Amino acid sequence: MSIERIYPKPENVERYRPQLQRYDFAVEQMGEPKRVLDFMCGVGYGAAHMMKAGHDVVAFDKSIEAYTHAKEYFPEVNYICTTWQAIGHFVYGKFDYVVCFEAVEHIGMYMTGLFFATLKHFLKPEGTLIISTPCAKYDGQAPKNEHHKNTFSRERWAGTLHDNFNNVELYRQVNGKIVPTDKPWRAVCIGVCND
Repeated sequence: MSIERIYPKPENVERYRPQLQRYDFAVEQMGEPKRVLDFMCGVGYGAAHMMKAGHDVVAFDKSIEAYTHAKEYFPEVNYICTTWQAIGHFVYGKFDYVVCFEAVEHIGMYMTGLFFATLKHFLKPEGTLIISTPCAKYDGQAPKNEHHKNTFSRERWAGTLHDNFNNVELYRQVNGKIVPTDKPWRAVCIGVCND
């Protein structure tokens, strides 16, 4: 199993509180039940968490290993095993929310524009993207994680979100809290974005 991916089970998902906290944040942003796409979702624990809150969730990831885990431990999730480039062949219609946590850093910098265009493609006109990535101190800093192909400084992260969306709210997750921010930081950076 990859050390990059976590493998929670229903009985121990609370052990992964920092990751689950981002899904709690997403659920708070959504309010009443919505149609949600969990973009590059890993093993599906976050999709299951959003479903428990009443949302209609479609989730996908390219990993057969993650898909197998999801089908065993989170069978209620509508999970598709495919890549982000091919998801359009399997998912129809638009979503109120697209949630994409800790995924964009796995996409090469040269693919960032296409990645965001794909995220936007699945949003309804009034839809919202909730996205996160670990931010580095400096732009262009070599990723510390061998699985990451792209590292964002806080400034490049904010700029990328503003380049793709008219309305962007920035948050950071640090010391067990997700808080609004407008200053540079080194933490998990979260954007809530819409047009």
